[in-house]
Amino acid sequence: MPSTPLVRPHEFFEERTPSLLGAALILYAAGVFAVSTGAPYVGLLTDRDLSTQMLAIGVLVGGAVGAAGIWITYTAVVYLATAVVGGSGALGRTAANVGWGLLPLLVANAAYSLVVWTLYASGQLPTVSPATQQVPPRLQLLNVRRA
Repeated sequence: MPSTPLVRPHEFFEERTPSLLGAALILYAAGVFAVSTGAPYVGLLTDRDLSTQMLAIGVLVGGAVGAAGIWITYTAVVYLATAVVGGSGALGRTAANVGWGLLPLLVANAAYSLVVWTLYASGQLPTVSPATQQVPPRLQLLNVRRA
């Protein structure tokens, strides 16, 4: 079995150094998947008619903003926590490790996005009303209508 960052991460990272570009791509994709799960709800939450292009741009930009926020926050926390306990190292290396460490987030966001878009395509996506807007979307998915 080949070493991969998900299956055999220790061996994978012994063979290579995590790159900032790879970390950025992982987090950007995770952000895009996360934001895309809200796209089917846009028509239910607003009476504005957004074009597909506007929606796609919103997902791509929102994914970038979310990914940057997560990456900066997690990197700062890990870097400062490591410094407190006597660790040393470059901030860039910490950022690369944090980004690669969030690879499971990409997998989880992709799976959740697949579920939401599958339910949307089949017409089974739960509707949103002002009373249900406070319920987290993951819990709303458990309330799927049976045909």
